Amino acid sequence: MNTTRLVYRLENASNQRGVYTGGGYGVINEWLYEKTGSKNCAKHPTPSEDSLLTKNCNEANIAPFGGFWRFGFKSMAQLRAWFFDDTILDMLANEGIVFTVYEVTDEKEFIDGNAQIVFHGDCHIEANRKLSVSPKRLNDDLKSDDDVKAAIELGLTN
Repeated sequence: MNTTRLVYRLENASNQRGVYTGGGYGVINEWLYEKTGSKNCAKHPTPSEDSLLTKNCNEANIAPFGGFWRFGFKSMAQLRAWFFDDTILDMLANEGIVFTVYEVTDEKEFIDGNAQIVFHGDCHIEANRKLSVSPKRLNDDLKSDDDVKAAIELGLTN
C-alpha cells in the first residue's frame, strides 16, 4: 500500500543541494559553533548517529550516503528541532536557500529517523515539488504541518 508523505527540506534554490551537503554548509557550521560552542550538536546528528535512521536503513538494506538519497524532515516539528533559531532561517534565505516540500508516494523511498528522514532522489524532482518559498516564511506563517498543507492547497509562492 502506497502512502503519500510530505518531506520538508532546506535546499539551494539553484541546484537543490541540501544545506549540509558535502561535509557542511559554511553558514550552518558557523552558526552552530556560535550557538553551541561546537560544530556538532545533539540536535544535528549525522545519519550514522541517528539510531532509528541507521536501524531502518540497515533493515531496508540501503546505504543512504551519496548517490540518489536526499535528507529532509517528516514534520515541521522535526525541521524546527534542527533550525530552532529564527535568525538562521534569515541567514539561509540570504544565502539562496529555500524551504521546499516534496511529495513522496512510495514508502520504500522514505526512511524514518529520530531526527531526520532520508528519501530517494527520484522523488527529488520538479513534479514532486509542492512548495518552494523563502525560509523566512517559517518565522511568519508556516509554523505547523497544517499551515504547510494549507499553503500547498493555496498554491503559495514566495
